[in-house]
Amino acid sequence: MPTVNLSAIAGDNTPFVMRAEDLGSGSASSVSGKILAPHSHDAIMKEAWDTLNNVGLTKLFLSASISTSGSTSIISAPGSGNKISIAYLVLANESSTETTVRLLSGATEIYRAMLSPKASAGSVREISFPVHHPLECGTNAALSINLSGANAIGYSLGYVVKVA
Repeated sequence: MPTVNLSAIAGDNTPFVMRAEDLGSGSASSVSGKILAPHSHDAIMKEAWDTLNNVGLTKLFLSASISTSGSTSIISAPGSGNKISIAYLVLANESSTETTVRLLSGATEIYRAMLSPKASAGSVREISFPVHHPLECGTNAALSINLSGANAIGYSLGYVVKVA
């Protein structure tokens, strides 16, 4: 099963974004281990991360693949009085089947995307959220991914845990 490995993109953990055109005519597996060129909004994302660093928050990163239909917890509840705040998100359909991906804060949907089959337009979604409007979970809520079918979806996200 191909995976999208974004861990090699930036040695300083600055988030870079993979766009559908980065895949070229190959599959998601052809991206693994490559250093992708920075895109126009990378400076904005770096500025958002720098702002988070200035207030003493630790940047956390998660990258994996999931292929289980239904909900799967990917980040545990952060503890009383804390919440998960997502700065960027990359979703990549690694299967040949259109798949709906939902992010859940506890049982509440906070993001939804319909991903086209791999290597086609719409198979990759990348979003960077402004520091003043991050995608956030509720207080002490776990983050889960819910898939409409048992299809392989790669995901990467950068987040912080902050006081609610």
